[in-house]
Amino acid sequence: MTRPGFTFCVCPDPELLREHIHGELERLEPDARMKIFWADEDLPQAYWSHFQQRALTGQTTALLLRRSEKLPAPTWKSLNSLLNRHRRQVWPIFCIEAEWRGNKPPVPAAVAKLKCWQLAKSKGWIWQAPGLDQAGLRRYIQQWAKERGIRVRQDFLQRALHALPPDAALVRSELDKLELWAWESRELGDREAGLLSVEPETDVFAFLRSMQRGEKLTVWKRVIQGQMATDSGSFLPFLHLVLREARIMWQLLCGEDVRLPVAVKREKLQLARSMGLAGLSGLWSHVLEAEAGFKTGEWSQMQALDILVANLETSFARPRKEKLRSGGPG
Repeated sequence: MTRPGFTFCVCPDPELLREHIHGELERLEPDARMKIFWADEDLPQAYWSHFQQRALTGQTTALLLRRSEKLPAPTWKSLNSLLNRHRRQVWPIFCIEAEWRGNKPPVPAAVAKLKCWQLAKSKGWIWQAPGLDQAGLRRYIQQWAKERGIRVRQDFLQRALHALPPDAALVRSELDKLELWAWESRELGDREAGLLSVEPETDVFAFLRSMQRGEKLTVWKRVIQGQMATDSGSFLPFLHLVLREARIMWQLLCGEDVRLPVAVKREKLQLARSMGLAGLSGLWSHVLEAEAGFKTGEWSQMQALDILVANLETSFARPRKEKLRSGGPG
């Protein structure tokens, strides 16, 4: 099957985006390499250069542009002129990640008027999903179980719909954990539903705040004793909670409206400002590295956590040193 010349993905949930894009790559371009850019800041020359490169090795680059709704209209016009022909060496994928307004996809007016959007619409090159509401969460659980040959009983489904948040990364982590419990029975029921546990995001924010303050011993105590000692399957849910917290801080730093108590929002924004977009991007990279190392078996759970904490301590230490050199508050 021929892949699209380019793709628009309209969904506010990063995990649903990730799963869909990886599924499409596996189906249509299994040997493609992925390059990720963010539209919150001016696109670097490295992004534009991918449109000019020749595929000397025959390998396609999946050129993923996150938060594309942030692009200014002139940039969209430049992209529109580049998307007028199929380029074998590059597969541009644009992620529009703003929250939906009811059932209406949040497609910027400047995008909806472009020829490339109209072409994608006519070709079926647009994927849209509003995120996980109750109906979407039910479908997500059922699809996850179907792919693994696991029977989901109604008592499990009812409790899961009540216990799990509308966040695909957290839901996926909890379901993957329960898959081990259902390894022999291939069934999820009321007993397994009792194992569902999503830690409050405030604990993760406290972890990041402790890192920012340089409280190493507090970090280790909070993370290892609070997350891992009582539950050997808590590492991946913890990582996804960190990613969720990073996404919230990114949104706040970019001036987006996030529904939080005023005091909590103020505290998160303060930490986000101290990290900056580069720091938050680095946080994202360190977490994904830890997840990949653990899932591939390269690192044990404890090794992955050890490396993650060491990388984060280094990242958080840089802003503190810069403040000290500039004479600012520590």
